[in-house]
Amino acid sequence: MYHIIINPASRSGKGQKGWEKAEPLFKESGEEYEAHFSTEEKGIRDIVRELTEAAAARRREAQQEKPPAELLPPDRFWAVWEAPERPENKTDLIIMGGDGSLNEALNGVSDFSAVRIGMIPIGSGNDFAQDAKISANIEETVKSILTGDRQRKLDLGRVTWKSETEPSPEEGTAALAALCHRNFIISSGVGFDAQVCYDADHSRWKKLLNKIGLGKLIYIFTAIRLILTAKRARLEVDLHAGDGSSKQMEFDDCLFAVCMNHRFEGGGFQFSPEADPADGKLDLCIPSGISKLRFFLLFPKAYSGGHVGAKGIHILKGSRVIIRSDIPLYIHTDGEVPDRTREAEMTLLPGALEMLN
Repeated sequence: MYHIIINPASRSGKGQKGWEKAEPLFKESGEEYEAHFSTEEKGIRDIVRELTEAAAARRREAQQEKPPAELLPPDRFWAVWEAPERPENKTDLIIMGGDGSLNEALNGVSDFSAVRIGMIPIGSGNDFAQDAKISANIEETVKSILTGDRQRKLDLGRVTWKSETEPSPEEGTAALAALCHRNFIISSGVGFDAQVCYDADHSRWKKLLNKIGLGKLIYIFTAIRLILTAKRARLEVDLHAGDGSSKQMEFDDCLFAVCMNHRFEGGGFQFSPEADPADGKLDLCIPSGISKLRFFLLFPKAYSGGHVGAKGIHILKGSRVIIRSDIPLYIHTDGEVPDRTREAEMTLLPGALEMLN
């Protein structure tokens, strides 16, 4: 059965209209499906968590009912053997929304080995769909999911950070919370790009621009303002290559640092244009020691990756990245901004995400 999760508020209400186009296609296919609509009270993450936890309970019950002999290969009686998970035993989730909706779904999954995910992009940015070459044509995309001719496995990112909150008048000092965790598929970063996402999402202009199909412009306007006003940080970076080697680096006068798993973020920017979601590596981009004027001139080139190679643009690759800042910075996962931090660790789970399209 396909569990289709719709964000009806995506692109200022276009999510509901998108489902009205997609539902007849699922009906015609004869496949079983169930639609789930997110609300303010029950978001996408809550829906996914409920579905995947229920599926996990059913799998545990089914495994307990199997005769013990089925788990033992005849020539290795001391080893416990598990057959590969059959597709029919997996939970198929199809997300109708944008990058934010997909990120919420990824953070609700209880066990990625038992889940397959499809994407019908109807968001304002759709960076994941652009890089994964998922069509914005709903009919074409639904057919690709139903026929199963584009299934693939992608790396899944995970970020861990130390949360830092502003001090309350009663406390008098900043309160440091416990470690926080969040999954990502596109990118995770601190500083400028995270603050762009935060300010854009809280802008009253975003809804208006979405209604006229120009939602990406809010990110550009916000970025221009922050180039001129955002505080710069001193960053310490630990980069682990994945082969046991690592190196420590320091960067002064930094606007941001971002780990890319896919090529596009923030409405089409390619800060690390060679990022590959199936190579088991994160591509780290850090601009350092670049004046406001020069950064302003370089910034548009990031749409094509033309900033790469310019003085002060550092592109690095690794399987694990630790970033420490001398000031609190906003942190994001796929454009979702949950917090501010001075320290974050980005890692990958290679091939953990099984996609239906």
